[in-house]
Amino acid sequence: MNNEFDDNDYWKGVILYGLNQATYKIALGKSLIELTSLNKEVIDWSELSKSFFDNYTSLIAYEISSDSIKYFNLERITDVLVKNVKMTNEAKHEDVKPDVFGFGEKEKSYELIMKMSLRAWLFLKDEYPMTIPYTKMDKKSGFYILKTVVYSLAPAKRFAKGLPGEIEFL
Repeated sequence: MNNEFDDNDYWKGVILYGLNQATYKIALGKSLIELTSLNKEVIDWSELSKSFFDNYTSLIAYEISSDSIKYFNLERITDVLVKNVKMTNEAKHEDVKPDVFGFGEKEKSYELIMKMSLRAWLFLKDEYPMTIPYTKMDKKSGFYILKTVVYSLAPAKRFAKGLPGEIEFL
């Protein structure tokens, strides 16, 4: 039996195992797209690692206190407690599709239309990059319009609160 792995074996291990919605796959895909735009034939591990960790910004997990699946921003996690106990809520884990703010798919959804200044748009796309494909510039007014479906209005309201007078909900 051959225990040697080639590049194809490693690639299959990364891509074929785990949920397709897994955040590491999304981060890897974004990294590969960014790095291929450099027109290089070979990418150094340090370049891939930096790009990957810049893009790997959240994880999907079941939160016991809210009894729901949530996306958690990795930069906000300050501590991890490893317990040697059997997982008790395995049946409640679901494959959820996130909205542009990272909230998981739920029974209730909301159409969100936000009109914003260039300054607000620049902050929004930095903080929530998944909003980029859903935002268009209105050439007549010069404002940016985000139009999408979300599973919670709280992140949009919280974001707008930090930029008074620059965002209008339509």
